[in-house]
Amino acid sequence: MRRGRGLGAVAGTLVLGTFGMAGPTSAARPAATEASVFFVQMAPQDLELYVDGADIGGFPGRTQANFQFFETLVPAGTHNFQVFPAGTGPTSGTPVATTTATLGPGSDYTLVSYLDPSGTPQLGVLPFDTEATAAGSARLVIRNTADSSPVDVYVNGTKVASGLPDDPSAPVTADIAVPAGTTAVQVTAGGDPTTVLATQTLPLAPAEVADLEVTGAAGSGAPSIGIQGLYEYLPTGYWEATRDGGVYAEGTAPFLGSLGGRRLVSPVVGVTATPSGRGYWLAASDGGVFTFGDAGFFGSLGSIHLAAPIVGMAASPDGAGYWLVASDGGVFTFGDAGFFGSAGAEHLAAPVSGMAATLDGGGYWLVARDGGVFAYGDADWLGSAGGLPLAAPVVGMSASDDGHGYHLVGADGGVLDYGNGSFGGVPGPALTAPVVGVAAP
Repeated sequence: MRRGRGLGAVAGTLVLGTFGMAGPTSAARPAATEASVFFVQMAPQDLELYVDGADIGGFPGRTQANFQFFETLVPAGTHNFQVFPAGTGPTSGTPVATTTATLGPGSDYTLVSYLDPSGTPQLGVLPFDTEATAAGSARLVIRNTADSSPVDVYVNGTKVASGLPDDPSAPVTADIAVPAGTTAVQVTAGGDPTTVLATQTLPLAPAEVADLEVTGAAGSGAPSIGIQGLYEYLPTGYWEATRDGGVYAEGTAPFLGSLGGRRLVSPVVGVTATPSGRGYWLAASDGGVFTFGDAGFFGSLGSIHLAAPIVGMAASPDGAGYWLVASDGGVFTFGDAGFFGSAGAEHLAAPVSGMAATLDGGGYWLVARDGGVFAYGDADWLGSAGGLPLAAPVVGMSASDDGHGYHLVGADGGVLDYGNGSFGGVPGPALTAPVVGVAAP
């Protein structure tokens, strides 16, 4: 989801807090024909916002304590944005700033009002890129909207931006990947690391993307430079696939296509996400593999006679390979996926029904229909549902974002969590066919 995050802008110090103004704290992902626009009022004067000639409302000028924001969904395409002095509009005033932008379908944008280096009000439309990071990492995007001289930015003690100008539309920005966890951000005067203007320490979750703005003004007296956290994006969704090839996208997971309505030689038995979260594979019981979004094809078993049907699959960390698993516990590798063992020679209490890979691709888990879990390579065993009374058989599994948990999904859509995995475990709406797998972007 995308959430507002308020960081109080105090001279030389930043204190994590909440927004002082009313506004949404989360928003739905834009549909395939829509774009999300997040307006942030960073200019000091009170303004009235118009989109395509329609009055959105008035927004007081920002202060050191807080600022106002507004988020809305608009049809993808070209839009005109204007801000007027508060209480005026196209028929009664002159626009303070105007901009026109073409917004892509399914994308997120920031519309920010600010003062450029000359003190002139401006409107900037900035794309908010939610491209996935490497496993265990997060992203920071830092821009300068302060009325000040250029600043330098340090993250965890390393300079990531030099001479960041006070213009968020400038090409000089800090857009970096950092290890998930506690992250220290420091803003100094440009070229002078001894003059610290603001500092902050903030937690970042795996796969999180956080947008930070340097705000305030240097002024003629003591500077009041700080950092405002505008919003963050944290994937919280997953896909479920049904035997007829249908795909159900939940939370922030995008719908990228399905086999629903097509005549299939064999039923679909599993779904697996690409590392970017912008694609997935479907696997059929005869070993056939189908790709959607940015998923690549690295081979299949569709033309090979199998001792047991395929029941699940998992992708390698770089998306350049995958595993298929059969109901007898046999494991088949494609692309750069490695072999770390199987249950093919073991006597099983229940057939295997799915699998999931570890974050580094050095191991994987298998799950059986009775909820039993088997770990191979560097995969940790974190518990199972073996021996528990289940409302429906387990049909698939998925690893958590940081690899310290996994999710088991039942044929009724219910989800069981182990380790630190958390999906909620609530069966979904009425289904046209039983669920056969689960995947998280």
